[in-house]
Amino acid sequence: MTLINQLKDYLLHERVISVKDKDRISISLLVGDAPKREDALSRRYIISKDYKPVLSVKFLPAPWRFSYDDILQTRALYSKLESFRVPQLVGHFSNTDGIFFVEEYINSAVTLADLIKIGDLNSKKAIEVIRSILFEIWSVSEPAGKEFIIKEIKNYKSYLQYLIQESYLLDNIMESIERLIEANAENFRQAWSTGDIMDRNILLSDKNWYLIDFDYCHQTLFLFKEAYRNILYANWAENTTVHEIAPWLGKFPEELATILSLAWEKHLYAEILDKQANKVYESYLRKLAWDILYPQINKIEESLKEKEHEVVKLQKEIGHIKESPAWRLLKKTKSIKDKIF
Repeated sequence: MTLINQLKDYLLHERVISVKDKDRISISLLVGDAPKREDALSRRYIISKDYKPVLSVKFLPAPWRFSYDDILQTRALYSKLESFRVPQLVGHFSNTDGIFFVEEYINSAVTLADLIKIGDLNSKKAIEVIRSILFEIWSVSEPAGKEFIIKEIKNYKSYLQYLIQESYLLDNIMESIERLIEANAENFRQAWSTGDIMDRNILLSDKNWYLIDFDYCHQTLFLFKEAYRNILYANWAENTTVHEIAPWLGKFPEELATILSLAWEKHLYAEILDKQANKVYESYLRKLAWDILYPQINKIEESLKEKEHEVVKLQKEIGHIKESPAWRLLKKTKSIKDKIF
């Protein structure tokens, strides 16, 4: 039985669609352009009645790399928030092929990305919208427990090793991150994230903001990585800092926030993209990481050169002192003193 037939049977069985209306229902498939692996190829279906969209359905194939329960829990949490809405979940069902999430269709919706493109919204307002969404999610999140922090640091170290292959440098970076997390513990919480909170997934409909696409739901210590996704992929945000969108970061360094965000991108790409696309993106992300790290390494090298210069200068000064009459007199006086006493 095809996926569409399975979906039709569910809608009729659960009486989402009445038997008398079944001939008035059509189901169309929306095809994405991301080069995903076959086992990570999600599908979006639009269910229409008399050619008018009424429901949206997301199908995730089995085995999916993110937990179905995490998706449901994230949706439940977000549905209680005030800065944005979540499409109402009509129902969900699973079988050997995967899982279907059936939700309301948001009418007359325009993405945040398109609002900026057509000039109805400027970048300053767009930042405010995303900041408001992320800040509320962070605000309702629980303080991170010690075990969760340890787990996240371990995971991100494994993500980073593909971008920073020099082990000594990776160890130094992770040690710095651990110290800074401990020093800024109040800024790091155990947050639920969709993994894709971007301008293209934020919709405006009837003066209300909606967040869609919950494919990659998970808990994270680094919610600010969602801010960086917009900086990385949206032209309007390319000159924005992570701190501007995620102000709760406080004194945590921008460079390290960016490095951690790139680590997540590497992990996500490895999970969903086909082999060729993943290789291309991995190379791109590695370049971005090294563009951040090289200036830091150069600063260390410059500092070492300054210290070396100071050492050479001191050695010369010591040499001049030892050649002076005062030094010879001091040594002669010390020799006489040693003989007397």
